[in-house]
Amino acid sequence: MKVATLTLLFCAACKSPQNPALEQPDAVASRQAPAATLRELDSRDVQWRQVLRDGDVEAAAERFDAVHPKPDTPALRFVRARMAEQLGDWTKVVALTSGLAEQLPEVRQRVEELDTRGRLRAGADLELATRLAGSKRFEEVTLGIEGLITLRRFDEANGAVERALSKYADASSSRKARLRALRAQLREQSGDRAGAQIDFRWLALEATTQAVASGADDKLTELGAPALTKAERLARAEAFTAKGRLDDVQRELRLLEAAPGAPVAPVSITRTLAWAYYKSRKDYVRASELFTECAREDASHRTQDQFYAARALSRAQRDPEAIVLYEKLARRSPTSGFAEEAIFLAARLRYYLGQWDASVKAYGRYLSKYRRGRFAARAAEERAIANLARGRGDLAQPELERQVDKATSDRQKAAMLQLLGVALQLRGQKERAAETFRSVVQSRPLSLSALMAMARLRQLEAPGPPLIAPSDAEAAAPRLDVALPPTVAWLSNLGLEFDAEAELQKREAQLRAEHAPRGGEALCIAYSQLDVATRRYRHAQKVVRERALLRAPSPATEWLWDCIYPRPHASLVGAAASKHHIDPSLVYAVMRQESAFAPRVVSPVGAVGLMQLMPATARNAASELDIDLARLRLDAPVFNVELGSYYLSRLLRAFDGYAPLAVASYNAGPGAVKRWLATAKGLPLDLFVARIPYSETREYVRRVMGNWARYAYLEAGEEGIAPLSLELPGISASAPDY
Repeated sequence: MKVATLTLLFCAACKSPQNPALEQPDAVASRQAPAATLRELDSRDVQWRQVLRDGDVEAAAERFDAVHPKPDTPALRFVRARMAEQLGDWTKVVALTSGLAEQLPEVRQRVEELDTRGRLRAGADLELATRLAGSKRFEEVTLGIEGLITLRRFDEANGAVERALSKYADASSSRKARLRALRAQLREQSGDRAGAQIDFRWLALEATTQAVASGADDKLTELGAPALTKAERLARAEAFTAKGRLDDVQRELRLLEAAPGAPVAPVSITRTLAWAYYKSRKDYVRASELFTECAREDASHRTQDQFYAARALSRAQRDPEAIVLYEKLARRSPTSGFAEEAIFLAARLRYYLGQWDASVKAYGRYLSKYRRGRFAARAAEERAIANLARGRGDLAQPELERQVDKATSDRQKAAMLQLLGVALQLRGQKERAAETFRSVVQSRPLSLSALMAMARLRQLEAPGPPLIAPSDAEAAAPRLDVALPPTVAWLSNLGLEFDAEAELQKREAQLRAEHAPRGGEALCIAYSQLDVATRRYRHAQKVVRERALLRAPSPATEWLWDCIYPRPHASLVGAAASKHHIDPSLVYAVMRQESAFAPRVVSPVGAVGLMQLMPATARNAASELDIDLARLRLDAPVFNVELGSYYLSRLLRAFDGYAPLAVASYNAGPGAVKRWLATAKGLPLDLFVARIPYSETREYVRRVMGNWARYAYLEAGEEGIAPLSLELPGISASAPDY
C-alpha cells in the first residue's frame, strides 16, 4: 500500500481535516459540546479561533472584539476571559467571569480559578485573600499573602507567612526564597526594619541568584543595615559565576573593593573572574589569561588553573596553543588528576584539526599509558575514525569490530557498523562492505546511518534493500471510533487547544477503560483530533515500541506511526515552510527533537518553544523579516514556527541546501560548523558526522535526520526521501552570523 494512501487513512482514524481551524461552521457546530452551552459559531468566528490556536492572543482578541464587542453567551465570555488573562487585563477577567461558574458547570473549576486570579490581580479582596492564604496549594497561599499585604492587613499576613514557612521548611529553596521575600516585604511595609533586614540579608546571601532576591543587597543599604563584607561579596560573585552571569560578577567584585571586613586574597578575586568569563562563554581568551595569572600566583591550584587556561584557549578556537599547554601540563604534573585528561584532549584537538597521523600517534600514547582510563573507549573510537580519514581501513577495522560488539544501543551499534563498512570498503573488500551496509539499512531503517549506508552502496554499485521492510500481512483490527469527550471538544471549538489538551489528560483513565484493551490506541486517536501534540507525543513514547517502526506502516500499525510522528499546527508549519522554501517534514523533524512539541518549554540556556529559539536569534530573524518585536512572544506558535523556519531556511542556503550541515548548525551554530568543515577537507559525510566534536550535536544530527526521513516517508513513501550525498558542499558567505 502506498504511504500517500496511508496518510489519508491516518486522517480517517482521527478527523478530517486534521486542522480544526479549517473546518466549516456547520462542521464546528456538529461537534459534541456541553448541552447547556451549545451554540452555533458562524463564519465570523472561524478567523479569531484560528488566530487563537496559533497563539497570537492579542490579534485574536482584536478580531474577537470586532465580532463580539459585548460577549452575550457563557461560551464567548469564557473564551474572551481566557484571552484577557493571557494579556494581563485582570479587570476584564473579573467582569467576564462574574457569575459565570454557575452557567458553565462543565468547566466550573476552570472558571473559578480564572475568577480568583482575576480578582486578586485586579484589586485586593479581603475575603478571597484570607481564604487563599489558608489554602493547601503553595501558589494560592502566596497569592493570598500578597493580597493581605496589599490590603495592609499585616497581622493576618504575618500569621499566614509564618504558617507557610513552618509548613514548607523542607521545601525547595525557590519556595523558601519566595516566602522569605514576602516576609521581607511585609516587615518593611509594617515598619519592622530590623526584621526586614534579616530577611533581605538571607535573600542576598542564601538565594543570591533567584529572581525574588534581585536587589536584596540594595534593600539592605536602604534600610541602614550593616554593609555586606568582602567575604560576602565574594560569595555572591561566586554564586553568579556558577550561573554564568558575568555582569553580576563584575558588579560584585567592584563593590567588594569598598566593602568592610578582612581583605580577600587577590588571587581568589582573579580566579572568580576567570570562571565568570569561562562560564558565561563571553571571552574565553580573557578567561585563559586570568587562569594563567592565577597559576603564577597560587601554587596550590596551579595544575587546575593551567588546565583551564588550556581549555579556555581551545574554546576560543586557539587549538594549537591549547595543545602546547596541555602537553606541558602533562609533562610537569604527570601524577595529577588533570594529566590524563590533558593528554587525551591534546590528542583530540589534533584529531579535530585534521592532523590524522599526529592524532593517531597521540591517541596511541594515551592508550598505552591509560589502557583502562576514563577516556579509553572514546580515544580508541576516535583513533579508528582518524585511521579511516587517512585511508587506513586495515588499522580501523579491528577497533570498529570491537566497538560494534560493545555497543549499548541499536543506534550506536548501527553507527559503528556503518563505519566498519567504510573500513572494509577502504580495504577493497567490496562484497563484505556491501553486506555490512545492507545490514545497517535493515536493522535501523530510515535512520541517518541507513541513509549513509545506502549512499555507500551506490558508490559500490551494489544493490540495496528497501529503505524500510514491507509491513507484515497482519489483519487490522476494526477501526476505533473515538469521540472527544464533550467538554474537550467544546474547548477545542473555542480555539482553546491547550485547555482542551489539559482537559483530555484528566480523562485519560476514562478513555482507556472505555476502549480496553486498545486504550493506548484510543488515546492516540483522541489526541490526534487536537492541533497540539505535547501530551500526545509523551503518551506515544509510552505505548509505541521501536520494533513496531522497523517495518512500513500497516493497517494495524498506522496509528502508532501517526502518534509518535505527529504534525501539530499544520497550517502554521505549512505556511512557513512554503514561504521560506523548505520541506515541512524537516521543520517537524527539528521540532520533534528540539521541544517535543511543547510551545512553552524553556531550555536551561533560555531557548524557547517548539523549535527552541534563543531570544537573540529570534530578535535577529524578526528584524530581517520586519516582524513587530513589540508583539513578539516566542512561546506563541505563530511567531516561533515562523522565525524557526526562516532561520532553518537561512542555514540551508548557507550550506548549499545540504540538510545535515544545516541541522548541525541549528544545534551548534553556523560558526562551529564552518570551523569543522575547514578541517574536514576531503572527508565524506559519514566520517564528518562521526568526527563532530560535540556529542550532543552528533546525536542531534542523527536523530533529526532520522526524524526527517520518517516524516518524508509518511508523506510520500520512498520517493519522498531524496538520496543522500556523501560529498560535503562548500560554505556560502550567506551563513547567518547570529
